Amino acid sequence: VIMEPIIGMEDPWRYRNKAQYPIGRGKDGKPTAGFFAGRTHSLISVPELDCLLGCGENKDYLAAVLKFMEDFGVEPYDEANHKGLVRHVLLRKGFASGEHMVCLVINGKKLPHEKEFIERMREVGADSISLSFNMEKTNVILGTEIKNLYGPGYITDKIGSIEYRISPLSFYQVNPVQTERLYGTALEFADLNGGETVWDLYCGIGTISSFLAQKAGKVCGVEIIPAAIEDARENAKRNGLDNVEFFVGKAEEVLPEQYEKNHIKADVIVVDPPRKGCDELCLETIVKMAPEKVVYVSCDSSTLARDVKYLGENGYAVKRVRTVDMFGMSGHVETVALLTKSSAIAKFATTVEKIEKSKGYKMEQEYIILQIQEDDYGCEERSAGAKKTVLVRLKDAKGNERLTRQEDDWLYEQGIDEGDLVVLTENHLYKKMEER
Repeated sequence: VIMEPIIGMEDPWRYRNKAQYPIGRGKDGKPTAGFFAGRTHSLISVPELDCLLGCGENKDYLAAVLKFMEDFGVEPYDEANHKGLVRHVLLRKGFASGEHMVCLVINGKKLPHEKEFIERMREVGADSISLSFNMEKTNVILGTEIKNLYGPGYITDKIGSIEYRISPLSFYQVNPVQTERLYGTALEFADLNGGETVWDLYCGIGTISSFLAQKAGKVCGVEIIPAAIEDARENAKRNGLDNVEFFVGKAEEVLPEQYEKNHIKADVIVVDPPRKGCDELCLETIVKMAPEKVVYVSCDSSTLARDVKYLGENGYAVKRVRTVDMFGMSGHVETVALLTKSSAIAKFATTVEKIEKSKGYKMEQEYIILQIQEDDYGCEERSAGAKKTVLVRLKDAKGNERLTRQEDDWLYEQGIDEGDLVVLTENHLYKKMEER
């Protein structure tokens, strides 16, 4: 597969709509904000509180937070002894809406002088102000509990014509300009005609789901974070999309349940997993569901390669690959890969589905014939008049292979040859599958 040209950025500055600043104590003893040095938790203060990858307003909010802490004696968090209160400041901006979010991550459940904090943030221009409670000894930034202090508890933004609601815990791509190009590439690779059922795994707040819903017959999204699914449902409603359904849970649990218990199928499956890639059970279910296409959106090329290898060993081939520069001034990209079923496997799955629906035709196991070869076993001992046998190499819909010994005359009489679709009956004979 030849890599398609990378989709680059025209202006790789001030592109991030989200920033998370650790809070600590500077050399002068005052609260400060910055970033951790590489592979450490040593805080380096940001000069003038301004990072050129983030939006320009961030420095104003950081200055206001630090001044509030200094004026009211609110202590920064000390990771070494697990004391102090303010751990991080989460800042978000809707580039299309101009709305701003401030979320203070604290080592407790109460912020002293909460009213004054709200007033200070509103003076800068915040539309959504909240607290995140994180009292664990952990590297995870946000806690699971959010307390809304001011505003609706979210901000809004647009990608293309779709408007999204974004909460503090929501996953939302940090580069809105390139995100439109990324999702546009995924939609192009899916090549929907309006009648397909599409599953969007690891869907977050339904950003890709909403893009797909514009072209698909039905879209089903799966996400583990309940708050994100609430946003996803609201986003679908907000954009008048009534062909989208969302499920809360792990993709590796929801997908098998919906497939095995409710017999839901998929024409296209889109996955946009975290860096760890797809769970193996999730990949196994994708293979069982046998969609015509898998569109894989990846932020980690190593786990993408691992998962593509698995899918490749189970009947899928990579057809297109394109990367998008989402993170200017860094070595990271997002990759979109299109995988399709091989023609033989696609024909196999279609025929099996038709036969399963037909009446009076019982099967034990369905296969495609990969190879028929001479059987030399026991030739010298074979009695006169004994029928010649051959070895047949088979592959099932999961990609598992097996060998079986069959009479050559039987295969000839039935017109069975390599590449044909067959079933293995109780008598260990092959019967050609007829489409009905």
